[in-house]
Amino acid sequence: MIVRAFALAGALCAAAPAAAQQAVTKAEIRSQKPSVTDAQLRNQLWGMFHKEDRRTRKTPARPLEDVWLDTPAYPTKVPDLCRSDRVTMRLAPADPREIEPDADTPMRAYGLDSEKRFLFLALPAEEVSEEEDAPGKRRDMWHGACSKLDRYDERFFRADDEKMAMGGYRALVRAVRVVQAGEAKIRCNLSQIEKRPCAEVLGEFAKAPISSIESCPAVTGLACYSIFGSGDLQVRVTIVDDPDSYKRAGGEALPMGRLMSVDVDEMIILWHTRPD
Repeated sequence: MIVRAFALAGALCAAAPAAAQQAVTKAEIRSQKPSVTDAQLRNQLWGMFHKEDRRTRKTPARPLEDVWLDTPAYPTKVPDLCRSDRVTMRLAPADPREIEPDADTPMRAYGLDSEKRFLFLALPAEEVSEEEDAPGKRRDMWHGACSKLDRYDERFFRADDEKMAMGGYRALVRAVRVVQAGEAKIRCNLSQIEKRPCAEVLGEFAKAPISSIESCPAVTGLACYSIFGSGDLQVRVTIVDDPDSYKRAGGEALPMGRLMSVDVDEMIILWHTRPD
């Protein structure tokens, strides 16, 4: 079994729409005073994020070490695929001599982390080609179905990019079809209390929200997707991604998208609440 550990923040904050941004042009920032440009860019950056009420009823105890900032979702080049960006601001005591900081300790930001979150408005079909918007097509980044999504929608999942999000989901759809049709074997590492057939477990996994899609090691010409569920299951799917490279590396001639392996693992999840 695989062990994963997570920390839960003490409270969730109520979100409000992102602030309005003042439009800016390249001609302006190439000609105006730096102080004016600085103000415009600050407005652009801060205006991207949801506004939040970060007040809580309970008095905090820990120092302000990190702050999450989320953008409203916006459309990607992949039809029906929305993306939201999460930035985590990292802070440390303003006085480096502070050895036991608490909620009253003055803090200063020193770094940023970021991650991409994706959501399918309509799940991708297995056999549909990977369409993208026409090169000259303009997308409205601030309105439409994506912008109306709740930032806490459980269908959001993490992935490195649009290709990983689309490829992983389509690989999972293919794995379910092929396994349930009896056309491929599936390897399962589940607890003894799980009595359902492995193919049924895989099918139910594919219907539920997932938390992330990641790449996993694979031989030349193959693509491996590691898909984590919102519960304690992980599915790894390996498919043929480049038939020519796979054949040159010593593999047999196989078609694009051929399912090579499916593994279902039950993880041991260690949850602990992180006090505010």
